[in-house]
Amino acid sequence: MPYEKIGKNESVCIADEVPFEIPENWEWVRLGALFQHNTGKALNSSNHSGELLTYITTSNLYWNRFEIDNLREMYFSEAEIQKCTATKGDLLVCEGGDIGRAAIWSYGTDIRIQNYIHRLRAYSEICVEYYYYIFFLYKHVGWIGGKGIGIQGLSSNALHSLLFPLPPLQEQHRIVAKIKEIAPFLDKYEQTEQHLNDLNVRFPEMLKKLSTIRNEFIAIATICRQTNSNECMKERTLRLSFWQVKMGRNFSF
Repeated sequence: MPYEKIGKNESVCIADEVPFEIPENWEWVRLGALFQHNTGKALNSSNHSGELLTYITTSNLYWNRFEIDNLREMYFSEAEIQKCTATKGDLLVCEGGDIGRAAIWSYGTDIRIQNYIHRLRAYSEICVEYYYYIFFLYKHVGWIGGKGIGIQGLSSNALHSLLFPLPPLQEQHRIVAKIKEIAPFLDKYEQTEQHLNDLNVRFPEMLKKLSTIRNEFIAIATICRQTNSNECMKERTLRLSFWQVKMGRNFSF
């Protein structure tokens, strides 16, 4: 049974909070014990003191990437710059918009963040990519921003209390390496699944068209047999050739 001990208080069972079982040499840890975290600066159009700097919002932050063309600017005081600046290696997480969406700031230049983005900076040596993938997991199974028992919002308090599985550091890196190894196959599977879904959507309409074409050819063939007309046979041959090109060479009636 997983237990949590805070300060000098007695250990408390947290079995009802953990979402899945972990190996014996792993631990469940609150995010606040792993990362220093805070949100950025709220937009204030009346503030014109400090330094005018670029910043990002949730509209710039996507899963594992950023869109940083045409960044906005606002004024930051010296204290705000220190608090609201993301540097290379920081994990950034959306509080607003698509709650829980995350990416690691991997650029060599620093950037400021608006108040609907959390900046997570590790206290000690950990594999930040591993925790990015944990956010990805929690989001896509509905444990963050989902329905039912999932966390509906992601305030600083909610983020601080999130339970994360903590494996040994070497295992964190091994898990990330394995995810990257299989990711291309997952992308291929997703593309194939999307193609099949598209076919399922289009199939009834395709079947309807084929039925119409079949009825058309049956009607032409009936007229040809009744009239024994060469022109009619030519028309049938031309139409058949056309639909063979459109539908494939094996198309026939």
